[in-house]
Amino acid sequence: MPFEKNAKITIRNDSDKEETITLIVDHSPLKTSFDNLGYFHVKWHKRIESEKSHGDWLILETSGRGRFVGTVLNVWNPGGRWWGEGDEKFYVDGEKFPSTIGTGSEDYFGFAWCFAKHYSRAYHSQTLNHNNTGHISNNRWHFNDNIPFQKSFVATIEKFFSDGRPTLYDGVAYWYLSKNGVDNFKPLPLKDRMGEYPPFKLFRVPNVIEVEKLPVTTTKGILTTLYLPDVGWSADEQFWQLDGAIGESIEFKVKRDKVEEKDLIVCVTKDKDYANIQFYFNGKKVGDVIDCYHTKVIVSDEINLGKVKIKKGENLLKVKIVSATPKNIKRYMVGIDYIKFE
Repeated sequence: MPFEKNAKITIRNDSDKEETITLIVDHSPLKTSFDNLGYFHVKWHKRIESEKSHGDWLILETSGRGRFVGTVLNVWNPGGRWWGEGDEKFYVDGEKFPSTIGTGSEDYFGFAWCFAKHYSRAYHSQTLNHNNTGHISNNRWHFNDNIPFQKSFVATIEKFFSDGRPTLYDGVAYWYLSKNGVDNFKPLPLKDRMGEYPPFKLFRVPNVIEVEKLPVTTTKGILTTLYLPDVGWSADEQFWQLDGAIGESIEFKVKRDKVEEKDLIVCVTKDKDYANIQFYFNGKKVGDVIDCYHTKVIVSDEINLGKVKIKKGENLLKVKIVSATPKNIKRYMVGIDYIKFE
């Protein structure tokens, strides 16, 4: 932390409790002119908006001559599961389009596939994470790949989920800056640093059968679940089949405790690459073909497929891929949120 003439260290206690602090300060004279050096800056912040952040979460915005050398990203993620997939973007010297643009927060912080444990490497680590639930902390140091700038620098990272999920970010930026540079991050008052972390409230449609929880088999394609909190799926996820084919069938086993006759209600997903599908129940076709094309991913309204005869024990729900509309991307995906009997 080079300084030109003198240094001052101030520690302020904003709490109502006394604290004991011990400092060990080592220093040595500079061996070169300060004109070729910069002041080391470390700033914590949260929820700072900037016109230059282009809708992404702002890590750093500064002007002058300097080098960006690292960041810490803290995440409040009470609902668990993957919280990120945000691309880092670095704008150097007023760039309109970032000269550095990454492929996702898990790549930037040096892991993959939503790794939910601690790890430590020379220039990146995850120091806090318990099954991706609650408080999470990652850091990345740009010592070997620090980013120089002559006029200005803006660093952002895409924030995949909204604050209302809730998924909240706060972070620390580390950078060197010339003595005539401008540090735009002002200290936050105590009231802006305090506050309760909001709890997670899972959205569920009452009295439904979550299809992603049912036993399933298929003749082709990849079966999984897809979790996205802003679509409107019950429990925030759906059953998802990737890369299906016309004529392929997906079969689910539905257990019931008595014989009855009820309406079968389904709720499906629509998007540009979702197939048109036909439902069958215990071997009989029910309802019409459902057109699952839409210009963006949405959850459908409830669709009444009509009366079905329910057996005690195991019932077979089948979904057949029959076609795609002309505008479809021909991936023939299938997404089902839930079913229910009424």
